[in-house]
Amino acid sequence: MRAFSAAVLALILCAMPACAQTVRRATPVIPQAAEPERGSTGVMLRPGDSFEMTISGLPKEVAEPPKQYTVGADGFVNITHAGLLKAAGLSLSQLEQAIQRKLIDEKIFRAPTVTINAGGAAVRFVTVGGQVRNPNRFQWSADLTLLAAVSGAGGVGEFGGDKVTLTRGGQSTLYRIKQLKKKPADDPRLLPGDLLEVL
Repeated sequence: MRAFSAAVLALILCAMPACAQTVRRATPVIPQAAEPERGSTGVMLRPGDSFEMTISGLPKEVAEPPKQYTVGADGFVNITHAGLLKAAGLSLSQLEQAIQRKLIDEKIFRAPTVTINAGGAAVRFVTVGGQVRNPNRFQWSADLTLLAAVSGAGGVGEFGGDKVTLTRGGQSTLYRIKQLKKKPADDPRLLPGDLLEVL
């Protein structure tokens, strides 16, 4: 009888709100996370990003080895066979799908498979040109500044002056190297796709 009473009491207690709350806590709700983009680690492409692309499933006569592409300052990339496509703002797998869709919809190829590889993250670049000793495209990093980029390009060349133009998104800003050296806090941090021209 006592055992029966204890069982009934346990059932009554579990029907109470406090017990219900305890049961809810014991079963944690795990939020559904979005499946990470293959090879992208969630990275969205931006102007200046580079990636390697392979198209398989093509006829033998037009099959090509992997190619390197860079997203232009306008956010578009010119893909072989597919032409200009908007890439900025897309993940790597979204761009893969957009290219495949265009190739199929425009009846360029029947069953292409596009694979984009950026080594887990898009590689970003800035370009330093004009009167520097080693004009080139350099890999961007979050702490890269105008003076550091000019220094990385070998510094101002024999015929270079004190002025540097920074072109970003179609707009140019003029800086003076001497002023930036006097006041390093004004040395601007660069963004992927920036173009420096030493005058």
